[in-house]
Amino acid sequence: MASLETFEEAMAEQYVTTGNILKTSHQLKDAADAYIKAANYYHHTAQLQLSAQILVNAANCLRKIDHERALECLHDVVDIHKAAGNFSIVAKYLQEMAELCETNNDIKHAGPYYAEAAVFYDGENAKSRANQCLSKVAMIDGLEERYDHAIELFEIIARASLQSDLLKWGAKNFLLKATLCHLAKGDIVGAKQALVQYQIWDASFGKQRECMLATAVADAYEHMDEKAFTQAVVDYDVVTTLEPWLTTMLLRIKSSIKEDPLK
Repeated sequence: MASLETFEEAMAEQYVTTGNILKTSHQLKDAADAYIKAANYYHHTAQLQLSAQILVNAANCLRKIDHERALECLHDVVDIHKAAGNFSIVAKYLQEMAELCETNNDIKHAGPYYAEAAVFYDGENAKSRANQCLSKVAMIDGLEERYDHAIELFEIIARASLQSDLLKWGAKNFLLKATLCHLAKGDIVGAKQALVQYQIWDASFGKQRECMLATAVADAYEHMDEKAFTQAVVDYDVVTTLEPWLTTMLLRIKSSIKEDPLK
C-alpha cells in the first residue's frame, strides 16, 4: 500500500510539472488535462487539499476555452471544501462559478450559484459579499422578468443593509432597482406605494438622487409622459453613469410609455 501511495504521489508531482510546462507554453487544454490527472492521483492518496488546489489550476486554464469543463473542476473543488468545512472558500468558488456562467451568458445557472454563495457568505458573517451575490440573483430575476421575486430580494438586501453602518449607504441602489421592477411589470400603484414605504424604512432616501429618479420615472409612467421620462433619466445619468442593468429596465419601462399626442 505504501509503495502504491508513493507511486501515485510521484505521478501526481510529474503531472503537475507537465501541466506547468504546458501552461507556460500556452497549451491550456493539455495543461488542464495534466492538472486533472495530478488531482486524481492526489485524491487517491487522500491529499484532498492538494487535489483541490490543482483542480483550481485546471479550471483557470479552461476558463476561456471550455467553461463547462472549468465548472466541473470547480464543482469538485467546492465538494472537497464543503466536506472539510471550509465554508468561506466554498462561498468564494461558488461565486467564481456564477461569474464564469455569467461571462458565458449562461444566466440560467449563474443565479443558483450566486444564491448558494450568498447562503455560505451569510453563514460566515460576510454580509457585504452575501448582499453582493444576492443582488446578482435579484438582477438576474429582473432580466428574466421574474419581477416579484426580484423585488422581494432587493427589499431584503436593502433592509439588511440599513441595519449596518458600513452597508446602509448602498440601500438606495437596491430600493431604486426594486421600484423599477414594479414599473417594468406595469404596476404603478405598487411602485408608488413602495416609494412611500421605502422612505419610512430609510428617512434619508427621499433626499437621494436614486429616490428622485425613481419618483420622476414613476410620475412619467403614470402620466405617459415620454419627455419627462427621458429628462429624468438624462439628469441622473449626467452625474451618475447608468449601469447596464438599470439601462435595460429603464428601456423596458420607456417602451410602455406612449407620448400623449395632445402635449
